[in-house]
Amino acid sequence: MRILARMRARGIAAALAGVLVANAAPSAVALLATVAAAPLAAAQQPAAQQTGYTFGDLFASVRSGVAVSGLEATRPASAKHLVDLERYFTGAETMGLSLEQLGKLYSPGPRDIAIVSRWNRRQVGGVALPGFTDSLTTLNRLIHSELEPALQAKLAGDSLDRLFKPVDELGTIILRNARDANQEKLRRLSAKYGPGSPQLNVVEVALNYIAQLKSPVFSPSPDGWTSPYEIVATYRSTDLTGSKAASKTGTDTTFRAHVVTTAQLGVRKYNFAPNCGTGHRLSELINPCQSSFGAFLMGPTDSPLLSPLALSTRGGVYHTRGKYHFAGVVFGPGKRFVFGLDQQVLPYIF
Repeated sequence: MRILARMRARGIAAALAGVLVANAAPSAVALLATVAAAPLAAAQQPAAQQTGYTFGDLFASVRSGVAVSGLEATRPASAKHLVDLERYFTGAETMGLSLEQLGKLYSPGPRDIAIVSRWNRRQVGGVALPGFTDSLTTLNRLIHSELEPALQAKLAGDSLDRLFKPVDELGTIILRNARDANQEKLRRLSAKYGPGSPQLNVVEVALNYIAQLKSPVFSPSPDGWTSPYEIVATYRSTDLTGSKAASKTGTDTTFRAHVVTTAQLGVRKYNFAPNCGTGHRLSELINPCQSSFGAFLMGPTDSPLLSPLALSTRGGVYHTRGKYHFAGVVFGPGKRFVFGLDQQVLPYIF
């Protein structure tokens, strides 16, 4: 158990680059007070399970470990560094954060009511101070490379387990968060590029490949999150519109449907919510997994296979939700409303 706990905690340094996850954590105030005040033999006795660890409890555990191990005498520079780190985190006003709260501050997703209400702005602002993550990494290194070996010579395994419970809990939270964050990154990657994503034509492939190299809007974030944006440059020959046919007297009499060719140039945005497009039949319209908006081009007449790129072409705007592009509106003479499905007749071509 001690080996597994140490293996988890030593992963903190590698996992700090990820996002912390919320996780319930027990409190060590009573235990740490006992360890600090009682003799070594008493520190080796079993302690009751506590709940509600805070970041301050973790440092109380560290202070107790320094006192029991005699680190100030054997490694004074390391002991002073730990004191400096405690002073830094105290100045950042983060000592009162529970490990769960600390995780929520760094995790993606909705914020709790305390954060939304700005109940403690300084506490939230403290975690953004320069060097906060580096200080957590240094704290982890000092605990496991300096303090822990000194304690192993003084305490039995069970006592060390109890003393290091807050440290192990923080390590578990950070590693769990790193795992969950990486899994979410892969899920978003699949949502954009996997089997359920829109098929791109050869022009879109070229444009999006270049865009991700040149623009941070279309490229993955520095820590590996897939961009939700994608360029749309598509050509469709099976869209539908309707208009009234002119009679011999010149009046419009009959409303007829027409298959027309259109072109769209815009930006697609992916909705990475896990439940997008699921539920009832209208879910793909109400909560689509992707939508797009941009310029819309259509041939000069309501006939199939007319190039929408001709000089006399008609233009407007379009909006898609899921697989439906239902808001292609042509302005000027011959106003039209165009409807279609987001499907390729010839994959990779148009």
